[in-house]
Amino acid sequence: MRRWLVFLCAAALHAQQVVDAVAVVSMPVEKKIELPGELLAFQQAALRATAEGIVEKVLVDRGSRVAEGELLATVSGVGEIRAPFAGVITARYVHPGELAGPHDGVLFDLAQSSRLRLVVSVPEEDAGSIPRGDVTFRVPAYPGSAFHGTVTRSAGALDPKTHVLPVEVDVRNPAGRLMPGMRATASWRVLSQGSMTLVPSSAIAALDKRTFVTRIRNGAVEWVDVVRGDPSGDLVAVEGGLDAGDLIARQGNPSLRPGTRVQARLR
Repeated sequence: MRRWLVFLCAAALHAQQVVDAVAVVSMPVEKKIELPGELLAFQQAALRATAEGIVEKVLVDRGSRVAEGELLATVSGVGEIRAPFAGVITARYVHPGELAGPHDGVLFDLAQSSRLRLVVSVPEEDAGSIPRGDVTFRVPAYPGSAFHGTVTRSAGALDPKTHVLPVEVDVRNPAGRLMPGMRATASWRVLSQGSMTLVPSSAIAALDKRTFVTRIRNGAVEWVDVVRGDPSGDLVAVEGGLDAGDLIARQGNPSLRPGTRVQARLR
C-alpha cells in the first residue's frame, strides 16, 4: 500500500505542468527624458577700442570668419583692433570716420562657433542624477540629424526663478552647421533615486481589466496585480506585491489559474 501511494505521488508530480520562470529583480533604473536646451558660443566678446580715436579702416563685416590675432579695424591714436580668438563676427557696429573709445560703444561682437556650449535645463527632481559622457541632441534646423556632445560642467545651484539646474555640454562644431542661439532638445539619461522592481515585459498578462504577473510559490500559481511602469532594456518596472527574488512565469498566461500546481523551471 505504501509503495502504491509513493507511486501515485510521483506520478502526480510528474504530471504537473512545467513553467519557464525568472526571478524578479530590484535595482535602480535608467530612463531617457527629453530636455530643452540652447546652444551658446563657447567664447564671445564685445570688442571696444581701449582709448579714444577715429576709426580709419574696417576690414570685416557681419558673418566674417576670422582667425585668432586677425586684424579687424584700425583706430587713430589706438592702433589695431585684433580678434582675441578665432570665430565669427556676429555683429558690426562701426564705420570709418566714427569716434571709437572705451565709452563709445561696441565695435564688433565676436563668437567662437567651432566649439559650442549646449546649456540644458535639468528639472529639480532630476538634478541629483546628472549623466556622464556622451549626450545626443537635435535641433529644429536639421530635423533628420542627431548631434553629440559631452557633459562637462554643472552650475551647482538651481536657478531661483525656474528651479532648474543649468548643465553644460561641450559640442564640437568644426563644420559650422550648428550656430549659437539655436534651440535644442537633449536626450537625457536619468537614474532613478531608488530601486525599482523589474520583470520581463512578456511576464505581464491582462484579463478583464486586470493586469498581473503569475508568481509561483510553493509549487502553486498566484496572480499578483501590478501597475506597468517605464521600460528598462528588456525589462519593465512594475509596482505591486512583488519582492526581489520571487519566481514568476516568464510568459504571462491567463490560463494558468490561481492554485494550479506547476513546476518552475528557471531559465
